[in-house]
Parts: sequence; C-alpha cells; structure tokens
Amino acid sequence: MICYPLGVGTTLTRVLEAGDANAPTILLVHGLSSRADRWVRNIDALALAGFRVIAADLPGHGFATKDPRQDHSIVGYGKFVLDLLDTLSVESATIVGTSLGGQIVADAALRQPERAERLMMIGSTGFVPSTPERAQGFRDWIMHLTPESHRPRLERVFSDKSLATEDMVLEDIRINTSPGAAACFDKFLTYMAGPMNADMVGHRLHQIEDRVPLLLFWGSEDSSVNVSVGRDARGTLTKSRLVIARGLNHTPYYEQPSLFNEVLLKFIADDLAALNGNPSLLLS
Repeated sequence: MICYPLGVGTTLTRVLEAGDANAPTILLVHGLSSRADRWVRNIDALALAGFRVIAADLPGHGFATKDPRQDHSIVGYGKFVLDLLDTLSVESATIVGTSLGGQIVADAALRQPERAERLMMIGSTGFVPSTPERAQGFRDWIMHLTPESHRPRLERVFSDKSLATEDMVLEDIRINTSPGAAACFDKFLTYMAGPMNADMVGHRLHQIEDRVPLLLFWGSEDSSVNVSVGRDARGTLTKSRLVIARGLNHTPYYEQPSLFNEVLLKFIADDLAALNGNPSLLLS
C-alpha cells in the first residue's frame, strides 16, 4: 500500500492505494469524522485479490483540505468522489461507502451511474431522515473532544471495545481538532440539522436499480444505524441484496476484515449465493 497527496479540484487530499493500476478498481469511502485509513485492514487484501484499491480523505476530514467555504454536503462530497475518479483516470469502479460514506457514494452513483459498476452501502445513512436532535448530538460530541468524551463514542461503533485503543482515541482527537476541522464540521452539522433531508437517497435508488447492482451490508448490532434500516431498504429496493454480519456493530469492515472482504469479493463476482451456510452471515 502506498500513501500520497492528491489535488482533487480545490481539495488537497490523502490517498491510500494498492494494487495494479490497470486492474478493476474498488473505491472505499469513509464516514463522518473518519478518514481513509479506517480501511487499512482491507486495502492490501483486496489488492492481492486482483484489484486496484483506493481510499481517500473526504474534504474537511483526515489530512484533506479543511476549508468551510467548500461544499460540505452530500452533494458536495458526492461530486468530490466523482472528481477523484476523474483525477485518477478511473472510468468506473465498484464503489463502497460506510455510514455517511454510503449516502455519499449512492449520491455519486445516482449522478453518474455509468461510473458505478456496483454499489455497496455499509450501515448507511440516507434512508431515514435526519433530525435536529441527532445533528446536535454530533455537535455536542465533535466540538468538545477530549479522551474522556471520545472514548465512549468510539467504543460505540465496535462490538469488541478493545479495538478502540488509546492510540486511536488520541489520533482521532488530534485530527478532528486540527486547524479548520471545527469550522467544516460546523458547516456540515448545520446542513445535517435540516437541508440534508432533501438529499436522502433511499427513494431515488430505484432510478438505477436496473443498471447498478446494490449490496446493503449491516452489522446485526449496529448501534449507529440500526439493522432495521437495512432490512427496510432491502424490502423497498427489491433488486438489492442484504447481508447481515452477526454480532458485529457499525464497522464490520474493521472488526472482521476477512469476513467483509469475502462478502465484497463475492458480490463483485456475482456469487453471493456461495455465502449461504456461513453461520456468521444472514443473506436476503
């Protein structure tokens, strides 16, 4: 895996990449307040399976430009994803997003469905309207980060709480309190408190169901976006598939990377049926 800075429009971002540049591409998109290196347990393994694998920091996140004058919205981040593909000369890719990243990649796919060979949404937002109370909860947390306040929040995304190490807690705090970060989060959370509901994706994914295969992937114990959201989305998007990882929380790709990687590779190979009988998974 290599790591390098890349200019994408007005954003200078950090890219993590592995694999043959001429191989089919997998693009991995993180969620709110996270960053590209949350995919470090997946990138190399997926590259060894024969793919070019790319993850980048979204604007205002990680090591990317933190400028509140940029468009910190689902639309703005979706355009960034498409611009990233353009900058890296990627015509199309399997596009994977987790949490807010799921809503972002869905928005990108809706705008340019020819760029999405397949779409995978993990514990994703974008199906259920946000509320001012939820946005305020994020604001109360992200604007007042301390080790004591952040550890419980970080532990909430894992079933195995030991994954929230002291180093992870400290790194999160230092990155998310770096210059410009607060102003970017403030802009996004103001948008999340109301205007974001105009950018829900669940009801619009019908438009591309015939063109873009969709996999919904959830941890059965997701405490951030309940698995019932995934089940409801599967019931509405009848051509989608839903895979539930038993006993996992909001970050199944990090908690059980080999399991997640297997599901993603079977999805790409159009062979999800091969996962039937795996006691760790529930397919529908």
